[in-house]
Amino acid sequence: MKRLLAYSVICFLFIGCAQVVAPTGGLKDTTPPEILDIQPENSSTNFTSKTIEIEFDEFVRLNQLNDELIVSPPLKNKLETSIKGKKLIIELNDTLRENTTYVFNFGNAIVDVNEGNKLENFQYVFSTGNSIDSLTLSGSVLDAFSLAPEKEALVMLYDNITNDSIPYNKLPTYIGRTNDKGQFTITNIAAGDYKLFALIDGNKNYLFDLPTEKIGFISESINITTGADSVKIHVFEEARSKQFIEKQEIKRNRLTLSFNEPLDSFSFKGIDTNLNSILITQQLTTTKDSVIFWWKEANGVKLRMQVKDGREFTDTIKFKIDSIPKKSKLKLESSLSKKHPYFKDISLKFNRPIKSIDTAQMQLFYSDSTAVNYTVKIDSSQEQIVLLSFEAIEDSSYKLSILPNAFIDIYNKTTDSISSKIKFDKASDYGQLTVKVNTNIPSIARVIQLTDAKGMLLKEQNLIDFQSTFNNLKPGNYRLKLIVDENNNGKWDPGNYLQDKQAESVILYDEDISMRSNWDQEIEWILK
Repeated sequence: MKRLLAYSVICFLFIGCAQVVAPTGGLKDTTPPEILDIQPENSSTNFTSKTIEIEFDEFVRLNQLNDELIVSPPLKNKLETSIKGKKLIIELNDTLRENTTYVFNFGNAIVDVNEGNKLENFQYVFSTGNSIDSLTLSGSVLDAFSLAPEKEALVMLYDNITNDSIPYNKLPTYIGRTNDKGQFTITNIAAGDYKLFALIDGNKNYLFDLPTEKIGFISESINITTGADSVKIHVFEEARSKQFIEKQEIKRNRLTLSFNEPLDSFSFKGIDTNLNSILITQQLTTTKDSVIFWWKEANGVKLRMQVKDGREFTDTIKFKIDSIPKKSKLKLESSLSKKHPYFKDISLKFNRPIKSIDTAQMQLFYSDSTAVNYTVKIDSSQEQIVLLSFEAIEDSSYKLSILPNAFIDIYNKTTDSISSKIKFDKASDYGQLTVKVNTNIPSIARVIQLTDAKGMLLKEQNLIDFQSTFNNLKPGNYRLKLIVDENNNGKWDPGNYLQDKQAESVILYDEDISMRSNWDQEIEWILK
């Protein structure tokens, strides 16, 4: 015991005995893998090898090679890759084109094993001919409507510029991909005339073969002799000529059919059943791309319906309807507690269409308990909405009282008693923006849109005499967008490749517009 005590004192005096601790491992490795040797050498000519071997100074792995690697011109057959020790081995399974320069852009696919450090944008280049082609093409790809950069878009050059079907069934002669800023550079191009496309390739096969894929193109051929830059391509999803039902949703006795395009016209008929005998009402949504059916109550009745529209579209659907629960009530879904714009009617939205209104079961009072005259009506386009109208005083409060049986829905259900205070804001809470467009562009129909700072559409008007005014704007930042409406149909239209039709032009105001309350602002938008 004395020996143990003495040993403990000695340890304390010499600042502790030896302890077993984990090694610190030194500084963290932050350097990417370094290439020591490539066979055949980078920039080789008269290339005939079927194997490429790349040796690194450390162990590496491939990260998302299928997404990162771009081979220009594209190969028909998939590469076979393997790693042996510190070597990356690539097996070529294609018959390569004669007198052609190939570029293998690995992006960020090659990383070290320990820390995942990336060898960024490594390119391996070779030529099956006597020389390496050296011309380049640079530019950017933007969404045609939002003008936002399109990242990971394929940019494709074709040397067969007389064939209109080339993006549908032929691999490109050269290919590149945009970065996060929508910018691209295609290197090692041979001099010549090319057709230029951009594609958001949904199935990653380098072909324009899906109706949902965005495409963009330069109408005229591009002559590349000394290199080119600053090419801008706008991509769009072509308008679909074929109509179809995107979604079918049934909730007890409500059926919703959502279509891929707005409906020109719509009709339906029952198969085996006279649907009109059990249909209460149907509604076309404001966007005209969905139809809502409300059926009479039933218990598990199975039905078939044939639907048609004006585009020679016909489809047959099956569905089953059920009754709503016996204790189900009509519910008010609108929030009345928030402050309402002084210049708008009160919108009362319910969970089901309204059949009748009894104003004797409603009362509206001013803040001093004075009764207020009002009118109510069912919205003709959306029967679930009731509009409450009266001459509201700015910056004031009202009390709305709704008794049971004031509103009866199509299933003869009503609400519980509802009592709510309604507050209105005032005119000085808003600002007004006047936009005057100064341009020497020939007079053509234009649609001007006001959006929020994130690009969400708030208001839209036809630009008349190069001027537009937006009233009742809340304080905040806004943006402006101008659509050159070439066919004068009041909306933006995408392009069509086979018709050699570009999307309608869109112009963005280059600054955010800051609006303040109780403030009138006028801006001049100069277009050249």
